[in-house]
Formats: sequence, structure tokens, C-alpha cells
Amino acid sequence: MHNVLYTEDNVLTVLDWEWSEWANPLNDVGWVCWFTKLHYPKQAYSLNSVFIEQYKTNNPIFLSSETLKSYCVYKVWKILHKIKNAPLEVQQEWIRRLEWTIETDIFDFIN
Repeated sequence: MHNVLYTEDNVLTVLDWEWSEWANPLNDVGWVCWFTKLHYPKQAYSLNSVFIEQYKTNNPIFLSSETLKSYCVYKVWKILHKIKNAPLEVQQEWIRRLEWTIETDIFDFIN
């Protein structure tokens, strides 16, 4: 939500691709939804619904809550691997986020 620019003519532009990667696009789709749910829980349902609806207009793929959650668990696992030498409090925060990812219905907007 904070990495996009809205123009007066309702054009949406993504500004930050820091966490994107070469892989299945669902890695990035899931990560956008995960990040939104974590940081903007009150707006996540509506924001993620619109995001997925628009995504599907350009790339009609099957999305399930379980599939997207697995991509998010994978993404957090990759971060845990990258921070294995980070301070303990950083590692603990990402372990907390992994637990949150597993326990939370991040994709409650998917039918």
C-alpha cells in the first residue's frame, strides 16, 4: 500500500520491487497480500480483493488460499535463511512472522 503511486487519472504505479524475484508470479502475488495483511490488517480484505481481481484480468490463473499461503511460508523461510547471522531480535521477529503466516487466514478474500 505504501509502495504505490496513485495519479489523478486513477493510474496505479508500483514503486518498490525490493522483495520481487524470478520465480512463479504467485511468489510476488502472495507476498503483496501477506505484506498488506501484516501491516494494514483493517484495509487488507478490500485492498487484497481489488489487487487479486485486477491481477486476474491480466493473468487468469487459479488462486487458492492454500497455494498462496505456501508461497508466503516459502518467502519467509527464504528471509530466515538470509538473516541467519543477524541479531537474535531480528531472527526472533521473523520467526514470529513465520508463525503468524502459518496461523493467520491471510487470504480470506479468496472464494
